Amino acid sequence: MRQELPYRNFKGDDKITEEDMINYNGSSGNILEGDLEYPKELHVANDHPLAPEVINVKANTLSEKQVETFKLINGNKEPKDEKTKS
Repeated sequence: MRQELPYRNFKGDDKITEEDMINYNGSSGNILEGDLEYPKELHVANDHPLAPEVINVKANTLSEKQVETFKLINGNKEPKDEKTKS
């Protein structure tokens, strides 16, 4: 199953224990907060970020290759600034 990650309207519950998380089998999801650390050598070697975020990408920040790919996919239309899904 694949679905978008939630990004707002979270409800906190400080009473959930590690054992609750391990034995969880419900239909609602859980989000964990923690410090993310990984070896410095992976920062350069890996093109994918450890914790990506939802941001608005401005058309003027795209590389020539990204603009070319966008046009190829979108019938030669120029990329423009758009808002992310809410």
